[in-house]
Amino acid sequence: MNRMFRLMPAAVLFLALFTVFWAGCSNDEPVGPNGEGSAIDLMAIISNPLAPTPGQTTQLTAQVSGTGSGASYEWEVEGGTLSSNDDITVMWEAPTTPGIYRVFVRASVGTAVDTMSKYVMVRNVSIIDTGLRYTLYPNVIGSTLYFIGAALGMSDDNFLGFHAYSINDPSSPIDNISSITVDGGYEFTFYEEALLTSSITLGAERYRLQPMNVFVFPLLGGSAKAVSNNEHTGSLSTARMNQNLHPSASSDQSMVVWQHVKAGTARDGTDDLTNIKFRFGTTSTEVLTSSKDSTLYHGIYMYSYYRNIKPMITPDELAIVYFTDSTGTYEPCVIPLDGSEPVTTMQHAIMVDGNHGIFYYRGVTIGENTVFQWNPTIPTQVGFIDNQKNFCLFDYHAETIEIVSNVGRLDEFVWDETGKMAAVNESGVIVVTPGGEPDTVFVKERFSDDVIGLNWSPGTDNKRLGFRVVRKGSSVTESFSALVIYSPADGIWCYASPMIRPPMGNEPSLSYPLLRVAFDDSGGMYAPVPISGSGGSIKLYYSH
Repeated sequence: MNRMFRLMPAAVLFLALFTVFWAGCSNDEPVGPNGEGSAIDLMAIISNPLAPTPGQTTQLTAQVSGTGSGASYEWEVEGGTLSSNDDITVMWEAPTTPGIYRVFVRASVGTAVDTMSKYVMVRNVSIIDTGLRYTLYPNVIGSTLYFIGAALGMSDDNFLGFHAYSINDPSSPIDNISSITVDGGYEFTFYEEALLTSSITLGAERYRLQPMNVFVFPLLGGSAKAVSNNEHTGSLSTARMNQNLHPSASSDQSMVVWQHVKAGTARDGTDDLTNIKFRFGTTSTEVLTSSKDSTLYHGIYMYSYYRNIKPMITPDELAIVYFTDSTGTYEPCVIPLDGSEPVTTMQHAIMVDGNHGIFYYRGVTIGENTVFQWNPTIPTQVGFIDNQKNFCLFDYHAETIEIVSNVGRLDEFVWDETGKMAAVNESGVIVVTPGGEPDTVFVKERFSDDVIGLNWSPGTDNKRLGFRVVRKGSSVTESFSALVIYSPADGIWCYASPMIRPPMGNEPSLSYPLLRVAFDDSGGMYAPVPISGSGGSIKLYYSH
């Protein structure tokens, strides 16, 4: 009589139940006919660790189910050495050279046969010791690694943001200036030779709204520039300080535009003045907008306030784009640039009629947490994820807004140099050129899994896509992070690290670009990984 069987020892069963999806690399290839009276089904090859180091002894396990008895196995590996090749679990001494290697298993019972192969990445993984509690937002510029970090926990009363560092001197912040104390920041943009920040100055824990200013810090030596003239004053009675936020600069940082919030006397901020400011070089600051209107009603002036937010200098440096809620919905506005001079006489909101603009009629809503990323091949087009997780394309020159409907609801996205987009949606990771059909390159096993920190390697040769996957299991032993690298050239994704435990119970509340991975020229990948323990930390892992 035939009987049902699961060809997994008890010790392997526990592992397989929560690591089916974390087996190694993509490209399952089950083939082979089933014989009469017996059946066998190879479901996964599980590699433990997920990405072995060169020469490491690794356990390979076949996860199978079927009917019949007396199952047999035959393993083959593309490199390294098998201690045996005829059991459900075998030990594999991984090759001594980093790379991607194929492992193959043939399972049979009676006349039923099934085969499967997997790719496993052999990879060195180390932790970059910066001496900081949090290390994130890696940027490789030239051959130097830059990052931001902090020594204090984010829940500490004295935590006032992050500082920027170079790996060449991880104990001395780049973002310091002799004329005033910089206490930290949350907005950082790295250029080839400079760092643009919105930083807290003269901060204190007691403030409800910390004073913030815009700075340009040179990466290669030289004097820092205080762009916003250290406007840190405000109302002590309401504990609200002036803030200079969301800076955007030209490629050489000679032009800088930012959002200036002048604190009003109302405790809830309803009479704050929120305007767009601009500065070229060391010239005087220009205020480009107005955020206060008045109406004379029965001899009394009634005031209304609205906000002008998220200004950007366009990549072609021909305009400033920002957003205003004067009609009740944030709508895009454009100010042309004539060289280094904003042409305010041609300043306009992109309206459809006298009451509303193109965002309102398309149902697009944004806010100060919206991340805008310019298409590198279309300098007039910016992509963003709106408040409903729609992926949107706005062209300031054509004055159009499009919701891209075939990519799903997005959590994050990133462009490569060719205008191809990688994004995280409900199912996993997709790669798509806007206007084309998306290709799903990584599928989540569980709906609760997170994919975080998506980023492309630089250049166009040997292209790679990296990210971090987070499993939120029902217990500590089922929860972990793992790094992943995808190669578009051959359509293979592989784990680029072992399981990293224990993960934070909740991911830190940060703008997703700060958690992005970064590649160096040799193909190594830096990845910020939040880890639980001692109140939580973010370690910078290097997979190479």
